[in-house]
Amino acid sequence: MLPRFQSPLREQKSWLWCGFAQTAGPTRSGFSKAKASGQGPPFIRALLHLLVCGPQQAARTVKDLVALCRANPGKVAFGSAGNGSAQHLALEMFKLAAKVDALHVPYKGSGPMLTDLMGGQIQYSFDTMTAATPHVKSGKIIAIAQTRAKRSAGHPNVPTMVESGFPDYEATTWYGLAGPAHLPAAMVKHINEDLNKVLAQKWQPLIERKPAPADADEWAKKKDKKNLLER
Repeated sequence: MLPRFQSPLREQKSWLWCGFAQTAGPTRSGFSKAKASGQGPPFIRALLHLLVCGPQQAARTVKDLVALCRANPGKVAFGSAGNGSAQHLALEMFKLAAKVDALHVPYKGSGPMLTDLMGGQIQYSFDTMTAATPHVKSGKIIAIAQTRAKRSAGHPNVPTMVESGFPDYEATTWYGLAGPAHLPAAMVKHINEDLNKVLAQKWQPLIERKPAPADADEWAKKKDKKNLLER
């Protein structure tokens, strides 16, 4: 059983929206907006992506994949969870960095995309670590690279895109908690404190994370992405 605590907001009649923001690349426009409004969202965790392929594919290194894309411009198929998804943005970053063309195949979520990846209907994907890892561990798909500068503890033998010759490549999905505009500063402080209490509970070591900044202002001021992502 998880320990229970009383929230100081228990009687407040406020609605909160809990969601996520998908980010690819070295900058986040949300930082400047959060800092300007003073309503920086509490950071919860960040997830890297894995460049994966089906077992039928011969190109299983980033170098070989780049060569394959250059030899077959616009024909190598990369699946994603949908247009504008984090997987799609990671692919577009790869195309720009490697100066290659590839075919984007959007799906309605990672589930059907991974099914087709395993079946050979598509060839590659930059899927989230959460969705891809079980299939990598079972041997149904192959992990080629991971999309942050430092290797994840969960995939110590999978090289990063940086190690594979793309020093500026890093793609992640980060999660936070947001609410309506113009929330009172005291309420934002209480929400952040409650969130940190929950994240400090005993079940937390079951997932990898770095503790959230102490308050919303501190999170809004964070500019070094590596500080947020290293666990």
